Amino acid sequence: MPQFLYIAQTPVNLTYLDHQESTTIASSHTFSTMQMGNVAGSVIACLGYYGNGAILTPTSVTIGGVTATQVVRVGNSNQGVGIWIAAVTTATGNVVISVSGGNAEFWACTTYSITGASAAATTATSTASAPTASMSCNADGAILGAV
Repeated sequence: MPQFLYIAQTPVNLTYLDHQESTTIASSHTFSTMQMGNVAGSVIACLGYYGNGAILTPTSVTIGGVTATQVVRVGNSNQGVGIWIAAVTTATGNVVISVSGGNAEFWACTTYSITGASAAATTATSTASAPTASMSCNADGAILGAV
């Protein structure tokens, strides 16, 4: 279930910061003390979850204590992946995701800092067994994919 986010404002600086995974079985999970990067920018969190048959729907995501905006999300009866963004004011912080519909059995979170962009220009998703998507990117733009 790959997803792609294309950010058109230029120049964009997109930097990998941190990654955590957990097998805690619950309807919410806190990824503690994740790197948030440059406190003057926004943080993107790519979140994945697996529910072993439960149809899970994210109900809230916070990044560094700030309510995050969902950019794109795709899921099926077992799993989902999404990209959320928030303007944070701390160099490290927690990422918290809550879901409805049951308990997830696996959680994953990757954070990126982003500066120089104000909004997502384009998103694409695919739920095919051999997923594909295509996008174009302006010079100095950025494309972020989540699987």
